[in-house]
Amino acid sequence: MQREKQKVTELLLSTLPQEIVDRLSTKNEMIEDKFETVTVMFADIVGFTEISSRFPAVFVVSMLNELFSAMDLMCEKHKLEKIKTIGDAYMAASGVPHVRPPLEQARSVVNMALETIEFINDYSTKNSEKLQIRIGIHTGVN
Repeated sequence: MQREKQKVTELLLSTLPQEIVDRLSTKNEMIEDKFETVTVMFADIVGFTEISSRFPAVFVVSMLNELFSAMDLMCEKHKLEKIKTIGDAYMAASGVPHVRPPLEQARSVVNMALETIEFINDYSTKNSEKLQIRIGIHTGVN
């Protein structure tokens, strides 16, 4: 029974922040939080479908792993919360689950976006594959 509980916890941690997993395991109620201000960053590789059609799947997965691993480290550095990756898309946010002042949120997200662009440019130079990344940022006030 304990082993099964550990497996469930590990699965939850692979998709949810630690704070939410802790709350799920201690309370038997719906979790609904309200945040006054959140800044979100979306990023994806321009022309990914065409790029992925030119290379073996193992190369594409390796490329995405390298990019997303670097972005995960950037999230930690800039104190952002990784929300999700889908295909070649990456989403991160500031202001959740830890509240931060709006200007600090925006500044940290913009700094990560600039660092991501720099990473893509360096990757392109090292690998002779010209990649471009599309990044969108939005700050919302409730």
